[in-house]
Amino acid sequence: MLPITVWLSGTLVALAIAAGRLVSARRLVKRSHPAPESVHAVIGDVARDLGLAHLPEARVTDERISPMVVCSPRPRLLLPRGLWGQLDDDSRRAVILHELAHLKR
Repeated sequence: MLPITVWLSGTLVALAIAAGRLVSARRLVKRSHPAPESVHAVIGDVARDLGLAHLPEARVTDERISPMVVCSPRPRLLLPRGLWGQLDDDSRRAVILHELAHLKR
């Protein structure tokens, strides 16, 4: 009986953590803003190179976060405005490439 209780407790904790992360990601998206056209241009170029047929919605936030793809309910690429402003063109492309590679997989 103890192994089942331990397993069930661990499963419930894992589900609670996942639910909390989903709620946090949705809040970040709600507080974000559509990305400028220059960001969309980089995303389009990288997506074409990766062979992606569908582009994620690109959004920027003033929050201090790592760039991320939020896939609920549709993919959104969330970029921190502060970091984006500090990067050169090659670094921006590398960030977009990294995030879009998650979508491709």
